[in-house]
Amino acid sequence: MELREVVNMFKSVGAVCRKVRGLHQYVCRKGHVTAKIDSVIDAIEIESPGELRTEYLRTELSSVYGGISEEELLEHVRELAKADRVYIEIPTYEANLRIEYRGWRENPEKARKAVEIFKNLADKELWLAITNMEGELRVYKGEKPVHYEEWLKELLE
Repeated sequence: MELREVVNMFKSVGAVCRKVRGLHQYVCRKGHVTAKIDSVIDAIEIESPGELRTEYLRTELSSVYGGISEEELLEHVRELAKADRVYIEIPTYEANLRIEYRGWRENPEKARKAVEIFKNLADKELWLAITNMEGELRVYKGEKPVHYEEWLKELLE
C-alpha cells in the first residue's frame, strides 16, 4: 500500500491532511485527534489528547467506571484496536493516548484499522483524563465520563 492511498483513506473520513516538508510523512487531523503517517518507518501513530489535572500517584479506573488499572485498559485497547503499541504519554499537564500501527505497507488491514479508530476517536469525542487526588484514570465520551467497556465499544463501532 502506498502513502498516498493511506492519506486518501484518512481524508475519506473527514480528516484534513498535510505533507510534512522534506519528509515522507503526512499529518492528518480531525477534531481533537491527530494521525502521523510515516512511510519511512512504515508507521501510523494516532494521538488523542487528554488531561492530567494535577500530579497524581495512582492510575486506575474507579469502580464506578469499571475498576481496572491503566495497564489493563491499555491492553484492552491494544487487543481490540489490533494495534502494535498503545500507551499514555504525559509530557506536561496532558495525558495523551497514543495508538501505533507498524507495517501498514505490507499489511493494508493495519491502515484500515487505524483509519477506523482515528474516525471513532474524533467523531465520538473519546478521550481520557487522570483526575482527582488519587490519580484516578477516567475515560470520556464528549464531556461525560463513561464505563471503560462502553468507551471500548464506542472506539470499535
